[in-house]
Amino acid sequence: MSLLKKIIASVLIGFGALLTIGAIVNLEEGKGDTGPFSTLAIWLLFGLAPLSVGILMLYQQQKSSKRKAMGQAQATLLRYAQKQQNRITIAEATVALNAPLELAKKTLDEMQARNIFELALSDEGTLVYIINPTYDGADSASAQKLI
Repeated sequence: MSLLKKIIASVLIGFGALLTIGAIVNLEEGKGDTGPFSTLAIWLLFGLAPLSVGILMLYQQQKSSKRKAMGQAQATLLRYAQKQQNRITIAEATVALNAPLELAKKTLDEMQARNIFELALSDEGTLVYIINPTYDGADSASAQKLI
């Protein structure tokens, strides 16, 4: 998400929060010519709507960033496995990603669920993820398609 979208989302959240506080104060004090229903309608239109849109924009940005990061991690692991005779272990994935063990395992498991990797057991008893021979995008150029 661009910086401009983050700024717009922040402004919408701030504006919505400010109007929400104003509506609450107005309802508490009972001042003004407008009744509680008018105050509620104005709050829904000018307070809740921008607040909701701003929060939704930030949520979508965060979700998009996570998806992009996961795609980049998967492409990194696929390239690494190709260099290692189409095999990779959880420990190697941790080093390749420079990430915690849990994240490396989660990424490998997601790739296995998508039939990119098959799970095997080495002679030493280590779990090894092997690029699925039926996976048609095993070259490094199509690894970018995972993103």
